[in-house]
Amino acid sequence: MIMADPRRYRHIYAEVSARIKAGTYPAGSPLPPIGQLADEFDVSRDTVQRALQLLAEGGLIQRWPGLGWYVKDKS
Repeated sequence: MIMADPRRYRHIYAEVSARIKAGTYPAGSPLPPIGQLADEFDVSRDTVQRALQLLAEGGLIQRWPGLGWYVKDKS
């Protein structure tokens, strides 16, 4: 198993979190696909997946199976 570089997934976590807080990704909206984020940050899909898991654990996003990751509605 290949381990994600902690500095990279933490950077993605911080960047996506900042985008959510700034409203770039508003509540209820889908995040870009994992492959697109991997290309944007020049990392593996596994690294992006780890960052998204941390965002979900923090209550910022949720995964809808078959649909992707969405910003949680704060209501």
